[in-house]
Order: sequence, then structure tokens, then C-alpha cells
Amino acid sequence: MGALVDGLFALILWAAIATALSLARGGKLPAIEEIGSTGASGDVLLASAVASAFAMVINGALVATRGQTIGKILLLTRIVDEDGKRAGLMNGVVTRMVPFTAVALLPRICTVGGMSPGNVQGVAVLTGLFALLDAGLILGPYRQCLHDRVAGTYVANVGSERPRRADPPRRKKKRKRVRLSSAGS
Repeated sequence: MGALVDGLFALILWAAIATALSLARGGKLPAIEEIGSTGASGDVLLASAVASAFAMVINGALVATRGQTIGKILLLTRIVDEDGKRAGLMNGVVTRMVPFTAVALLPRICTVGGMSPGNVQGVAVLTGLFALLDAGLILGPYRQCLHDRVAGTYVANVGSERPRRADPPRRKKKRKRVRLSSAGS
């Protein structure tokens, strides 16, 4: 949920910046469909880059100092390391956020770099699958996304931070009952 709030924050930033750029240049307002478009205009691409950078700086500063993004502040959760201490600049930002944000921005980088729209769509599919894998691992026994596993972090409720257990929770196995029969049967 925190990531969803952070995504909405980035979307609002994008809309504000794209609108300001378009109006400053006397153009029309950008369409919301252009966010993921491979044929997006220069204003939309610039707004996307500025909004992504701005959101990364704000959330990166918050994670480095508080262990929280805007979404985590609102949801009262925090990024902590395996010892239960607040994730700082290295684990929380450099290892956890930067590489995964760079992967998410690959389609935009490819568009700006002049890659053909068909190839950009292929890159977008691959980065989308990677994002799905990243988020999907939260359903595993450790309840950590891929970016948390890479950085050695996890998300805890504020006030409940404590060292992580070494092993994931285990389910009790049902014992099979063995019937002993008499030898004469």
C-alpha cells in the first residue's frame, strides 16, 4: 500500500509538471494516456524525468533520515534492516531504491535514447514483468519484496521494529497416523 501511495504521489507530480510545461510553452494540456506511451511528446518525457527525479530525491531523503517514504509515513510503516534498526542511506536508498527505480525508468530512457517504439514496448514488457516479480515476492514466507531481499531490509509497523527471525515462519506438518495391525490379520 505504501508503494501505491508513493506511485500516486509521483503521478500527481508528473501531472503538475507536465501541465506547467505545456502551459508555459503555450501548448495544450497533456493527456493522461501519454504517461506510458512510447510516442510521448518531449514535454511529457521531460515531465516524467523531472517528476521521477523529484520523487526519488524526496523519498530518498526521507528514507535516509526516517526510514520512511511518503506512503510509509501515511501508513505508519518504516523500512528497517535485519537488526530492526532504521534503514539508512546505503541500505534504504542506494541498494534498495536506486537500482529498482532505474529498471522502472528503462523504457523512458530507451525512448529518449531514440530506440524504436516497438523495441521500447519490448523493454516495457520486461521491466513490467520484473516489477511484478519484485512485488510478488511479498507473498513468500519472508514477506519481503525482491528489493528488500537485495538490500537486507523489511517493512515494519512503526513502533514494532525488532530483529528479524533467522528462519521464515513454518507451518506445522500433519503427522500421518500409522495403524498397527496384528500379525494374524
